[in-house]
Amino acid sequence: MVKTIAILSMFSLLFLSCNGKKKETTPKNEVTEPAVDTKPEPGTTKTVPMEHEQAVSEAWQMGFNAVKNCVSEAIAKTKQKGIKGYVHVQAVIGTSAKPKNLKIVKKTLNVEGIETCILNYLKDLEFPTWGYDVTFTHSYDMMIGY
Repeated sequence: MVKTIAILSMFSLLFLSCNGKKKETTPKNEVTEPAVDTKPEPGTTKTVPMEHEQAVSEAWQMGFNAVKNCVSEAIAKTKQKGIKGYVHVQAVIGTSAKPKNLKIVKKTLNVEGIETCILNYLKDLEFPTWGYDVTFTHSYDMMIGY
């Protein structure tokens, strides 16, 4: 009889200690995606995320015809022959679809007045976005009239 009372007491204590706590202490079986931090580590150089490299390249390539048209229009006015060189364009991309701080950082094309024309066209390019900004320089190389 003492054994039975002891066993019943243990079961009742076990039952009372677990009663009502299960909902609070039992982990939920939900599958959650791990948070992906797209920001680079501090002290590292910010670059275009690998999954956006192709789209960024294609966006810059969309601007090639605009650059070519600007150069062609300018040399049609000046009657220059044999234009060969490049234009390096720099912009901040990443947090907005439109390029920010767009500027020509270097050029070897000796064609006057093409800078404004080129920048006016390229400001409307559409880039992919991610969680941080990257300063990106793209080169447009061309040879016209050779």
